[in-house]
Amino acid sequence: MGDEVTKKDLQSLQGYINKKIAELDKKIDDLKTASHKDSDELDGIIVRVRQDLEKRMDRADTRVTDAVNALAKAISDVAKKANG
Repeated sequence: MGDEVTKKDLQSLQGYINKKIAELDKKIDDLKTASHKDSDELDGIIVRVRQDLEKRMDRADTRVTDAVNALAKAISDVAKKANG
């Protein structure tokens, strides 16, 4: 009789398991929340980096365009002096 499992033992085990499942559910929810926060923060960083890169590319493009225009003008000026 000492090795028998009683209904009370099973109910106690069920309560323990339910408690552990609830704890795991809470941990999973906490991790999901943290993951979403990290994802939102990462998205913000990506947006800021992209905006910074676009500004830098625009400035570089402007400088290249200005340099090409200046070079074209210098070539034109040299050609005008050579012709005349």
